[in-house]
Amino acid sequence: MYNETLTSWMHPLAQQINAEHALVQAALREARIHAITIGKRLLEAMGEVPPLTGPEWITDNTTLSLTEAYALIRLTHNATLLGEVDTRVAALNTRQYAEYRQAQEKDVVSQAVVFGQGARLDDAVLEAQIELCRAVLSRSDATPFELAAVERVLKDTQNRIATLLAGDVGSALNGAVRREDWRDPTID
Repeated sequence: MYNETLTSWMHPLAQQINAEHALVQAALREARIHAITIGKRLLEAMGEVPPLTGPEWITDNTTLSLTEAYALIRLTHNATLLGEVDTRVAALNTRQYAEYRQAQEKDVVSQAVVFGQGARLDDAVLEAQIELCRAVLSRSDATPFELAAVERVLKDTQNRIATLLAGDVGSALNGAVRREDWRDPTID
């Protein structure tokens, strides 16, 4: 009875909510594409300026703070690494993939991935986390458990960077945009 009474006027309201939510998700996906593009351009610029002058070039020629610039560069690196994780996971055989999913589902990964968790979001912690992920991905014998752990670290790092970049909007990014949406859109 309650549902029947409210349905006539609640249905259009639910449609409006869903339409607005779709617009938010689309805007966040577009923001992600722009953020990764900025990171790529920053990496390109850093390759062109004389060594050790990158920070000065950023502050003199862009509207970004150094914190934002470095976060965008890390976001771009992580997007690339998440693409590598996807490629490696896709290459797992059936038994290995089952181990990978089991590690994710049992949340065993979160117990193993404590490095840097709860630490202040700073360059040293982020770089160390990313380097650990690169080291695992560089090994051809990385286990499904290790791949799941790398994925978790990269996802957590992306969310922390998004929070840093967007302030309060970062919280929305963590919940409203799926992890896979933070991969580099130009990598298949």
